[in-house]
Amino acid sequence: MRANAPVKYSESLFVYKWRRALLLPDVSVPDDAERCYKNSKEWEDCALVLRDDYKRRPPYASAVSWRCVHDTMLRFSVLNRSDRYIQGFLYIMLPLASVLPASKVLGGLIEIVGALRPYGPTAGDIAEYERHQVCVARRVGNEARALTARRGRHASVQLTQGIVSCPAFRHMLSLRWLFVIFGQAPQERSALIGIWDFCLHDLVHGHQRCLHALAAHMIADWVCEHAGAHSVDDAEEALGLLFEHKWSAADVARVLRAVPRRGTAL
Repeated sequence: MRANAPVKYSESLFVYKWRRALLLPDVSVPDDAERCYKNSKEWEDCALVLRDDYKRRPPYASAVSWRCVHDTMLRFSVLNRSDRYIQGFLYIMLPLASVLPASKVLGGLIEIVGALRPYGPTAGDIAEYERHQVCVARRVGNEARALTARRGRHASVQLTQGIVSCPAFRHMLSLRWLFVIFGQAPQERSALIGIWDFCLHDLVHGHQRCLHALAAHMIADWVCEHAGAHSVDDAEEALGLLFEHKWSAADVARVLRAVPRRGTAL
């Protein structure tokens, strides 16, 4: 085998690793409750939004069927009708459905959403979660600045400072990255699995540090490696470009080589 040839893992390894990381409780929904909600106007509206987002799903989820998405999200919605951010939940469900057996996706989705509750769509209604988001944004921003200073030019440091100082930074960080675990960011399956492999175990066991460290390193990497291609000086424009960036497998591999391993101080 050539020294630089990519290593190919079997599908069973991904299933084994993710099933070890997740508790994967068996979750069922009463048939009458599912049938009643499926015929409601509320679900009809949700399903239309869901179908449109499904059509725009990232390439890594191309093999996930509409039936799997529809049935899983229907049952999830029966159990979580107060949470209306169905697009966000979809981008948590799609990575799970691309790795786990269909029978385990609902349990995994409920588990991950629970672990990410401080960043979810209803978190802003809870003062403790809002304060947590503010602290996390400050922590991630400070670390991103320090990382950029180590590897970037003065202009990169200034741009990072501008990005993390934008009023929208906290909301974009929480809802676009931390809540959907970067589900919209990676386009290739290997990139997605690399991200989830890094933070999944700690996340579901109540530790979010890996998630925060990964975000800080991705911000610094984008500023140093990609911002120059856009010739952007405006911080708000750069913020939008950062969160719209589609991360390749090479991008993610570079970030994961730089981010400290689990349990290591940044």
